[in-house]
Amino acid sequence: MRGSRTGHASRKPLRGGARVARAWVALSRKSAHEPMEIELNGRLGLVLPSGDGHRAALSLVVSDGRIARIDAIRNPEELRRL
Repeated sequence: MRGSRTGHASRKPLRGGARVARAWVALSRKSAHEPMEIELNGRLGLVLPSGDGHRAALSLVVSDGRIARIDAIRNPEELRRL
């Protein structure tokens, strides 16, 4: 994830299914809203609203039927067009 003055970002990529799953559980507790499925840069994506009024967009890279990478954007300036 990339950081900005208005959003928070992980300093290092999360690797491994267990670490990613724990991060998803923690993130899901922060929002009362359901994610919205979208196409983002030609890939499956999700828009996640958060309790602070900002959104995050996730782009999922799928390989051999498994999620291989998740690219996340939380910068409101980059999410205006969604």
